[in-house]
Amino acid sequence: MPPPQPYVAVTGFMPDDVPTAQACVAVVRELAPSHRFMAGVLVSAATLRAAPTASRRYPSIRDVDGILAQCGEAGAWPVVHYNTVAKGDDFAAELRVLHNLCPAMRGLQLNIVCPDRDVVREFAYAHPSIEVILQINEASLKAMRPDSDYSGQPYEYVENYPGIRHALLDASAGTGKAFDAERTAERIIECYDTWDRYLTRGGVAGGLGPDCGPLLDDLRDALIGWEGDPDIELRELSFDMESNVRVPVDDPTPGAK
Repeated sequence: MPPPQPYVAVTGFMPDDVPTAQACVAVVRELAPSHRFMAGVLVSAATLRAAPTASRRYPSIRDVDGILAQCGEAGAWPVVHYNTVAKGDDFAAELRVLHNLCPAMRGLQLNIVCPDRDVVREFAYAHPSIEVILQINEASLKAMRPDSDYSGQPYEYVENYPGIRHALLDASAGTGKAFDAERTAERIIECYDTWDRYLTRGGVAGGLGPDCGPLLDDLRDALIGWEGDPDIELRELSFDMESNVRVPVDDPTPGAK
């Protein structure tokens, strides 16, 4: 079984954004036919419980499956980006509820620091039609070795989670800060053998958006300039963006992003 198809992702879709998903699908098919377009929908443990939120980024849980289904019908890959602090049985219970409420979900990104390994593995193996994406950032790597001055490595993090299909290197930890091209290229090279062995697709996030061409040029040049094998091309990687594709609204929520 080969690694899954890479993707270009935009996260934060709301009910009125389905036409945008359809337009993005057309652009990606034309300009990056090796990739699919991911429409990401944000869900948290709080919104999963239907707790009220003022955030414009998190739709009501009642609307999530409809957004996923409509984006899927538009040709996008419909994915939930989930965050929680739950562990063990509580985490497993949340994933069961999420799966039951969102039958149109075809991918699940876990924006969680060191999620419970057994729960992730069991979910991934029980639902092979849902590709699990693991976000990896510096907090994740530090949490691997909480009693050490040294952080873990991204390839070790991937090895801890058999069954995941995608590993997303997000040096910005969701802040939208641009990644360092040289450091990210080094991480990608370090992870390559592990990704290949586990049939996992690698990806990057952080600072991507409409004006990210120079950043991607720097990453491409850093990968090409790496001494030794393997040679990795950008078309082998997935790309995720959120912060830098937000648009202002006429009536912003005070204090909200």
